[in-house]
Amino acid sequence: MANVNQLIEKAALYFHKGRLREAEDICRKILKQQPRSTDALNMSGIIQAQSGNFHMAIEHFTKLLKFDPGHAAAAENIARCYLATGQAKLAHDFYEQALSKNPSSYMALFGQGCALMMLERPKESLLLFDRAQLINPQNALLHLNKATALIQLGDLDAALASFRQSLAIDDNLAEAHSRIGELYLKTGKYDLSESHLGKAIALGNDSPETELDLAEAFELNGKLAQARRHYRSVTEKYPGSQNAYTRFDQFLLRSGSPEKKKFLEHLASDHVFSEWSEAVDAARQLAEHYEYHDSDAVDALNRFLDAYEPGVLHERDWWREQLASFGDPALGHDKLLRSVHSAVFCWSLPDRETLEEIARFADHARLHSYGAGAGVWERLLIEHFDMDIMATEYVLRHRFLTMTFEDYSKAVVDADDVILISWIVRDDTNILNIFEQMRPGQKLVLIGEPPDEQGIPRICASRRIYDLLEDGFSRFKTIPLVSYSLLNDTVDLYIKK
Repeated sequence: MANVNQLIEKAALYFHKGRLREAEDICRKILKQQPRSTDALNMSGIIQAQSGNFHMAIEHFTKLLKFDPGHAAAAENIARCYLATGQAKLAHDFYEQALSKNPSSYMALFGQGCALMMLERPKESLLLFDRAQLINPQNALLHLNKATALIQLGDLDAALASFRQSLAIDDNLAEAHSRIGELYLKTGKYDLSESHLGKAIALGNDSPETELDLAEAFELNGKLAQARRHYRSVTEKYPGSQNAYTRFDQFLLRSGSPEKKKFLEHLASDHVFSEWSEAVDAARQLAEHYEYHDSDAVDALNRFLDAYEPGVLHERDWWREQLASFGDPALGHDKLLRSVHSAVFCWSLPDRETLEEIARFADHARLHSYGAGAGVWERLLIEHFDMDIMATEYVLRHRFLTMTFEDYSKAVVDADDVILISWIVRDDTNILNIFEQMRPGQKLVLIGEPPDEQGIPRICASRRIYDLLEDGFSRFKTIPLVSYSLLNDTVDLYIKK
């Protein structure tokens, strides 16, 4: 066998020429003969990471650390792999190792700042970014991520300045145009948002989120035809995108005739439905104002409303049949039902089996529902299970039971209550006030869309909230709900540790 150093040099030459398979073949031959070759393990790990095989890369770098514990780059490379796969906690731990060996590593400082930002610890993140900036002040990506941490901290002016600094260094950085466009969208500067988001797409950042933000900028600028075209375009290009599905769904709800908008304003007013049938009539009225491109879906919606008895406990199979009537789930036409049903009734579909589970879990204790929405689940639990329920809400709209106004960021929790929380708004951390007050042994019912397979919240809550639930609560049970296309609603039952 040729000298190992010569083979490593040859593998490195292939690597730099982009001939990764040949470079990996050489590393594999070396490791077959010398499994403890740190150079081959390092090179092989880098190749696997470059190829997107992060699990294999981590395996190689972990062996390298075992044979050479002082190898700072190995810990740093493991951290990068975990960061690339959204595993911020593990990335943070290995960046700590890397920085303990080399405190002045720019990439470790920058990476640890990103990990802390993903963990929603912006103050700590900014300290790392500032240290990295002293080493390399002209890195556009550093200023881009620093701006993101500043947004988490709520300092939008400083974030805007950091975005501008990123673009001053590299005006062709598509991600910077995308993020500054998103910030302008949030701050009501829709023309500037359109301009930057459009440039991001022109530069190659055609992610669904960027085009959806552009669609929203068009919508808020009153350019509804362009908005509709982009919302629909994203659902067609990314048919598996939950975010595209829900944002197009909500656009369909908001847009339409002046009569429709007036009726939506009416539904947002303070009123308690006297009968279930009154709500069905309201849903039917809203459906009449809908414009939807698929006539079969419109017919399915009308059939549903003709058959719907919202005060009855429907089995899961009944809900599945209703959703099936809207056709192939991949086409997402049941978004039409979701728009109407969520505007009048509720987001998640209540079935008999799940309501029975909640009643058993509460075990005759009072249920306090914070942010109860229209109160459909709560009224069904009262009528069919004779539960004692306290329902409160920040915005009092058309609803199904008497509620009181309550800002849950300032609420005081009764230690004897079972807590019910439904559909925490994305990135809303005010609900932490409720979770932090709960006592050991106290029960929690959480309804909504859980994080994805990488542990990233896409629709509900934030990473910080789910981390708190993981660390501070024991999961008693997860109940999958019958969900609309591309969604994965659950009811999670927790007990405070």
